[in-house]
Amino acid sequence: MPFITACRDFLSFGYGQNIYVYSTCGDSVYETQISNPTDDEIKKNNNHSLELIQAAFSPSCKHLVVCDNFKRLFLWDTSNWKAIGESSVERKCVKILFDVSESKLLIADRSGDVFEYDMESFGAGKLVLGHLSMLLDIKVCPTGRYLITSDRDEKIRITNYPNSYNIHGYCLGHTEFVSTLEVLSDRLLISGAGDGSIRLWDYQTQQQLSVTFEKDDKNQSKESCIRKVCGLEPNTIAVLLFGKCLLKVYSVIDNSLKVKHIVTLTSEPVDMFVYGDMLTIITLDASNLTYVFDKRSLQPVSSNDLVKIVNSNETFCNQFVKSFETNEINTLFKQWFDNVEMYVKRKKEREDKEMQTKKRKEEITG
Repeated sequence: MPFITACRDFLSFGYGQNIYVYSTCGDSVYETQISNPTDDEIKKNNNHSLELIQAAFSPSCKHLVVCDNFKRLFLWDTSNWKAIGESSVERKCVKILFDVSESKLLIADRSGDVFEYDMESFGAGKLVLGHLSMLLDIKVCPTGRYLITSDRDEKIRITNYPNSYNIHGYCLGHTEFVSTLEVLSDRLLISGAGDGSIRLWDYQTQQQLSVTFEKDDKNQSKESCIRKVCGLEPNTIAVLLFGKCLLKVYSVIDNSLKVKHIVTLTSEPVDMFVYGDMLTIITLDASNLTYVFDKRSLQPVSSNDLVKIVNSNETFCNQFVKSFETNEINTLFKQWFDNVEMYVKRKKEREDKEMQTKKRKEEITG
């Protein structure tokens, strides 16, 4: 899956083996290609082609980390763009995160585990926590004291860090997979889920402060799934919905959520991120993949150089849109199976067979 990510100073996007980095002024800073996997790695990965799947800048923009589908991690120093490390992950990476000190790199994988990598040695990862279900998001609180993780089994876990064997508590209330998290302060947390709810928590006490539901336009009795929440300012969040061409902005007022703005888009947005004063929206329109808004006024910034750079790379735009052709949300809902009906059917067949066998024996002996 192609990636696009940004920080205060840089924007980077990539696909296949190619990685491009631009300054936020629009100047080309760095281009590279990651190395080809070995023949053994290709065989182990069922002969799949090379793809970049996750990337992240450190909060200070000093490092860029990229992970590919061959479970390889690559690390660059952004001061001189030298590759300073390469490592590997145990399973497919779903999120990359730096701790507050930027001395540790945290990798969440599909099996529900989080591994920690030391930025100095960048050797093998150390397991720090695990869920029994697929991890969907991970955040670190502003003080660095807690790791906050969400999974497919409706749970939000607050874990002490670095002593992550000590679980601080759980924020429980969602009834479907918790797809997205955003930490607003040293106490407030926003979560969004497949049950259509956006919830505000005090994660220190695990108390739910507010909840609002996004209703489906066609069926008001059905909720719309939350794709992503993103903090714009200390008391303002942006929300994306699965299958909706909307950007909704909420204000957090007196521990409750109030709709502040609704922006209609021409195609469905699938991702967003903030750098500087800009909110960038990534959509499923290959001809206009990215849109940039002023994060305060939410007015479109049409003259942004980075928008032109990304949208002009047709190969990247087409591959990015193609990667969303499969409806990934369907795989996140739990599937329920009626095993009782099958059991009763097989039991009846077994009893009928035993009865027929018994009758034949009685006929022979009689």
